[in-house]
Amino acid sequence: MSRLFYDEAMSNAGTPLDGLVVLDFTHALAGPYYTMLMATCRANVVKVAAALK
Repeated sequence: MSRLFYDEAMSNAGTPLDGLVVLDFTHALAGPYYTMLMATCRANVVKVAAALK
């Protein structure tokens, strides 16, 4: 019988936001920072920006 140790369990676990799609409509201050944090947790972040004329 083999024992599952904490390090092995954590290396096999997915990240908390793995596979989640996030639409980013932010433009200033805390919004872009938090979407960056979501991206580091492996969320798929889609940045939506207004087209410039």
